[in-house]
Amino acid sequence: MHRPTLIATALKNYTHVLNGPPWERVHKVETAHYIVLTDISKERAKFFADHLEWIHSYYRRTFTVRSGRKARALFFSTREGYNQYAELTANARVEWTAGVYYPDYDQLLVFEGKDSQYEDDEYILQVVYHEGFHQFISRVVKDLPAWANEGMAEFYGIITFDEFGTPSNQGGIQHGRLYGLQQYLEKGGQPLAFADLMTQSLPEFQQGNVPLKYAQSWAMVHFFMTAPNGRRDLFLRYFRLLREGRSRWYAFHATYGQANLGELEQAWLEHVGRLKAKRPKGM
Repeated sequence: MHRPTLIATALKNYTHVLNGPPWERVHKVETAHYIVLTDISKERAKFFADHLEWIHSYYRRTFTVRSGRKARALFFSTREGYNQYAELTANARVEWTAGVYYPDYDQLLVFEGKDSQYEDDEYILQVVYHEGFHQFISRVVKDLPAWANEGMAEFYGIITFDEFGTPSNQGGIQHGRLYGLQQYLEKGGQPLAFADLMTQSLPEFQQGNVPLKYAQSWAMVHFFMTAPNGRRDLFLRYFRLLREGRSRWYAFHATYGQANLGELEQAWLEHVGRLKAKRPKGM
């Protein structure tokens, strides 16, 4: 694509972002950290605004972030509206998703409509917490390695809150990811070496056995964050280096590169083997 065409496309995209979705009626709720917009109802806007604030507070238990402009989250009543807005602003329909975060515009888009195959709040909130982590961490660490970004998003995605915002299920199991990983290992599949997965760029992460990479990334984060021998201190030091602007290679070699990776990977495999996965529906 020629440069003038690229510029024209970018201007068109930004115009659609500034104008927002072509909703007949917009319901808006503003909180300390978010601006929530939807064409569903004021009640649903408040529901999602509350949950975004609750999960934001939970993210901040591990990662501190400086105050800044409020993040925007858009919730769509129809799949076609969701797809069309994504296409207008990012030149791509996202029909295989229920939520997506676009860092270029700092916008979280979620399809919550009742024509969705994912109508229950439990599923849609997992999407919100997962994509919401991408939005949150983009303000904390620039260019977070793909494995950590997806693994942490999966880790936070299954947190639950009661009606007062009290969290539960911390460090819970992503049963679909765990089941797939355990089945792969039981059939003789080999996991990726930590050194390989942790230093992959986003394009590299998106090639090859992507479901394995997502499952292993979640399982590694679960091990690092919850297991007594997972070396949580090492994991958080790795993140501090990334936050300081160090490259993914530097952060890895200054932390995990100094550890006995053979022992750590074996301890991780044993951790994965001890976890109990529920067989996902339809599998």
